[in-house]
Amino acid sequence: MNYSKPLNLAQLRDEARTAGTLGASEELGCTDTEIHTYDTNGNIAELDPSFEATLNAHIALREETHEELVEKYNTVLRIPGSVEERLTIIEQILFLTPRDQKVKE
Repeated sequence: MNYSKPLNLAQLRDEARTAGTLGASEELGCTDTEIHTYDTNGNIAELDPSFEATLNAHIALREETHEELVEKYNTVLRIPGSVEERLTIIEQILFLTPRDQKVKE
């Protein structure tokens, strides 16, 4: 199954198990553009089509990577405004993840 945005493989595995689209003993693997599981012999196997919904939800709600947070932080430092305004934005970046935003909606 192909994907084009960053993902957190361990987090996605847990979400898929919770959603029932990945068995408790199944593991995930990925290349730069494809995510897969493994068969009983350890060979790469295709994921069930139902996994796609879990993948799409993960990409939309996943926790941001360290690199993404650093880029947001660096962007904030270039924003004109008072120190207090910048600190408020930085706090939002550090403590309000996309997952938190979704829960509050």
